[in-house]
Amino acid sequence: VYIEDSNVAAHVMIKMLDEMNLSVDHFRNADDALAAFEQHSYDLIISDILLEGAISGVGLVQRVRNYVSDKRRVPILALSGLDEPTRRIELFKLGVNDYVTKPPIEEEVRARVRNLILSKQLFDQVESQSRQLYNLAMRDQLTGLFNRNSLKEFAPRYFKEADEADTPLSLLVIDLDHFKIINDTHG
Repeated sequence: VYIEDSNVAAHVMIKMLDEMNLSVDHFRNADDALAAFEQHSYDLIISDILLEGAISGVGLVQRVRNYVSDKRRVPILALSGLDEPTRRIELFKLGVNDYVTKPPIEEEVRARVRNLILSKQLFDQVESQSRQLYNLAMRDQLTGLFNRNSLKEFAPRYFKEADEADTPLSLLVIDLDHFKIINDTHG
């Protein structure tokens, strides 16, 4: 997603991103961009810091980083015509991942965009593999039921919740010998 209120700057950037074979949703203000951001999945946010409308580029960064979902981790490339070190530091503290001054140098933007998108995609891949490994560790591969590892993780929490609520809790553990034969026969 790309947020820029200058038609000239937007035309140049969109052309550059199109040449990189990237799909670009362009918005002139942060309000519209945030609405689209909530509805769609993006690999990168590129935003001018000074924007027309109720929300500035800084406000956009703050709102994205305050999301409770995984969307808060989408990388943000900030653009600004002002190259002040204090502004850059402030933006990095707010959560931007990278910063480019305007007018942008084409090769610099290409490299930064490529790196940010690649980093996000690699992080998403690692996160997906981590979830898969967790599921493999917590569930029986044959039945899909929770296994002994999950009992070790979940039981203390369930016992604590039952104790705090003064609610009875029962636990049934069954160890079936030759379970594969039973499962193959009866499903």
